[in-house]
Amino acid sequence: MSRRTSADASGNRNLLRLAAVCAAALAVSAVIVALAQSGGEATTPENKVVFGKDTFPVSGPAVFFVRDSDLQSTPRCLASWTELTANVGEAAVWNLISGAPEAGVHEITDSSGMDSCGYDTDTPANTPLTGLDAQPSVEVYIPSEDDWLPHLTDAYDPAAGTFSLANDVNASSTVEAVFSYHVVDTYAVGARRVKVVSSSDPDGEWVGLSEVKAEDDQTSSASSGLFRGVVPLSDDPDHAGTGDHKVFIHPPDTLTVQYFSAEAVLIDSDTAAVKLGEGDACDCPIR
Repeated sequence: MSRRTSADASGNRNLLRLAAVCAAALAVSAVIVALAQSGGEATTPENKVVFGKDTFPVSGPAVFFVRDSDLQSTPRCLASWTELTANVGEAAVWNLISGAPEAGVHEITDSSGMDSCGYDTDTPANTPLTGLDAQPSVEVYIPSEDDWLPHLTDAYDPAAGTFSLANDVNASSTVEAVFSYHVVDTYAVGARRVKVVSSSDPDGEWVGLSEVKAEDDQTSSASSGLFRGVVPLSDDPDHAGTGDHKVFIHPPDTLTVQYFSAEAVLIDSDTAAVKLGEGDACDCPIR
């Protein structure tokens, strides 16, 4: 049995692929409309970095947020059901976790065929299926035709890792579903994606990022696309410069957070003030 990947695939197959793309796009459009109707709006706009507030006390720390879908990694895996032993009806649920409708012939590998796959089969909601690929791309090998044909999915649950097919699948067929999923993304200081500087500490500090549910919820999230960073502030001049993980400040300094691409291109920035807060002690001369 060999997979057919040549450019002379049949017109029927191309039409089915186009239909699959259209169906997925309609599903995403429905989600967008639903969000718009709900009135939901992210506090941090896409491709922006913003401080958590306009003014920070000397005691700090300074908190900021970045929202950028490009910061999200979406690995791909391959779920296969090899040579089914019985016919499977179109209403059947295909389960990436349990292997239903036939667990005995089911396995999950990464999309290159290797054994490793980070999809959380114990708690699939931790690694929800993502984007247009939330509806898995499914192909079925038909032994009688010695060919692979795409099959449309007509129902899926990204959190549960399940989907259904729009057609029956006969015994002896092999089903392959390529899917991608979200993971909780983090960026270490060494990634150099965000830097915080002050008027008194222009070298500042590179700061790490962690994906969280919301600005007011620090719980880890695999699909929010919102990243939180925090850096301590210090009025000790010894903390000026890069590498000590603190930003030196001298009220009334201005803090600036800078968000860079992986290619070190500045994408966005934001500013906030530093002032003496209630209970703050600052051994610094008044300017």
